[in-house]
Amino acid sequence: MKLTTTLVASVMALAASVHARDCTAGLKYCGKVLIGLDDKYLPMLQELNRQRGVNPNEGRWKYECLPGGEVKIDKFCEIKCTDMGYGHNDICN
Repeated sequence: MKLTTTLVASVMALAASVHARDCTAGLKYCGKVLIGLDDKYLPMLQELNRQRGVNPNEGRWKYECLPGGEVKIDKFCEIKCTDMGYGHNDICN
């Protein structure tokens, strides 16, 4: 029983560590992509948008990743923000 409990806890910890990761400094991300990287980005994006007084629509805002996983608003996309895949800047359409 103790072995099973330890094994389950280890698997859960590993799953959490695989999911959570920082963005890559210098790259530009759609808000929805950042939230997909790690749930920690949702409150960060909401706060950035609140400070700027903008609508927090994660599908139309693009953010620049800073060192340490911090982000800043890059620009508003007129139509939508498109995920260009791992290692590439996302783009506005």
